Amino acid sequence: MNRSNVELLISHSSGLQASYYRPIEQEVLADYLKTVDLLTINHDSDKTILKKQGASLTQKNKDELYIIRAKLAEKRPSPSWLLFIPLFLH
Repeated sequence: MNRSNVELLISHSSGLQASYYRPIEQEVLADYLKTVDLLTINHDSDKTILKKQGASLTQKNKDELYIIRAKLAEKRPSPSWLLFIPLFLH
């Protein structure tokens, strides 16, 4: 948001800038509307965002678990090694 518009909205004196920068109401409103989502506390919106993040992390976790299991499977000896175990160990 334009710093001059912020100062205007919170009624701070902007000194010399007030003489040079005089925005019309629509400019200030448009600038404010760009940031309204970031300035508003909306629990429903926050829950939606958290659900999306949770779903994304869950999928990422599943993907990583799949990769880890595949790597472990590669390191395990194949069942053919069982043929070389003496019978008395069974």
